[in-house]
Amino acid sequence: MTHNKSRRTTRRRIHRGRAMGCLVVLFVIIALIISLITSCVSKKHSDDDVITQPANAQTQQTEVTTEEDDGKFIVCLDPGHGGSDPGSNYGERLEKDDNLRYALAVAEELKKREGINVIMTRINDNVPDADNFDSAARGKIANDAGADLFLALHRNCAEDTSGNGVEVWIKKNPPIVDQVLGYNLIKYLSAVGIQSNRGVNSGFRTDEQDNFTIMDSINMSGCLLELGFISNDEDNRLFDENMQKYAVAIADVIEYIYISYYK
Repeated sequence: MTHNKSRRTTRRRIHRGRAMGCLVVLFVIIALIISLITSCVSKKHSDDDVITQPANAQTQQTEVTTEEDDGKFIVCLDPGHGGSDPGSNYGERLEKDDNLRYALAVAEELKKREGINVIMTRINDNVPDADNFDSAARGKIANDAGADLFLALHRNCAEDTSGNGVEVWIKKNPPIVDQVLGYNLIKYLSAVGIQSNRGVNSGFRTDEQDNFTIMDSINMSGCLLELGFISNDEDNRLFDENMQKYAVAIADVIEYIYISYYK
């Protein structure tokens, strides 16, 4: 009888020992879970505290301005002509107005692109006298701002109103960036819809060994874009109807150049 009682007492101690062991393991597991949760929460708060860029960074780095923005990829948009210089005309339609319209549309689209700052040689029609606001003066704005890329934005014109299409002009013996810029502008604009592709040309219209004056005035990569003929009704229709799509296409190419060659 005494022997049986002793055995029952031993079994109880073993069961209690096992129960205590299980409780210890359970507490350890709970402690580990709590520790992991705390660690995750702490890390989340730590990550939330890191500011990768200001909340208004997009506005800051793409504001249309004539001031340099250090540390950003700077694009200079040059809406051709302006003020007392109307450029070409077709009836009451003036090239200087069309150039400004699509330059401003491109600038607005670039505001949506991170890391790109836009400067413009003019943002309205209030410009100095044409004699004092020539290609050299426009180029100086881009050069002084330390621009990385330059686009002279124009429209074409011809006495023969059947002339149509889009063309790009780059410097003679152009660097690869200029060539990629030109060919992609034609490609992207063609995808939107143009009458004809007049290609990417180097030098000057009448002399391949020379450059457009504006191209000689800049010390960075760039091109001169002729976005259709102001003297052609169909080109004007496409220009008016596709203005926003053209602006997006041009901005897409600029962003591609930035990411591929400068970022």
